[in-house]
This record gives sequence, structure tokens and C-alpha cells, in this order.
Amino acid sequence: MHMSLAQCPGFLFAHREECTVEIKKIINPRYTESGAVDCDVFFDDRDQAVPYTATADDVAPTGQQIWQELQSGKWGEIAPFTVTPEM
Repeated sequence: MHMSLAQCPGFLFAHREECTVEIKKIINPRYTESGAVDCDVFFDDRDQAVPYTATADDVAPTGQQIWQELQSGKWGEIAPFTVTPEM
């Protein structure tokens, strides 16, 4: 399941402008059918990657940063959306 940061356990967003989370690395970026990007994000306060769905209209500052960095190519090429037999 992919979550926004506001939904991830351990993230407190009562005061979003005060909450800062450092992004260590983003791997496996791939477009979804809707144009969002599914990826796995490593944050400085976690040992494992967090599944994340980045969108262009994310309102959280960290979500905006993730989207911008993915679109800039900082974390590599974003794999295109692929139709699967299940669809």
C-alpha cells in the first residue's frame, strides 16, 4: 500500500511547516495509470524504504519536494506506465 507522508505512521503533521524530513534516496520510480509516480523513499529517520505515491498536486512540502526531484531526474529515469494482463 502506498501512502502520503501524512498517513505514514511516525510522521506528525499537526504543524506541517515545522516538520522536516530528509530524503536520503528514492528508488524504483514508475508512473501509474493516473500520472502519479509510485516509488520507494528512504528517509533519514528510517532504516527501510517507505512506499510512496508522488503527485503533482501534493500539498505537503515533503511531497512537493519528492515530486520535483523525481521530475528533475535527480533519482533517475521514471519507468513508464505498463498495462498488465490483470487490467
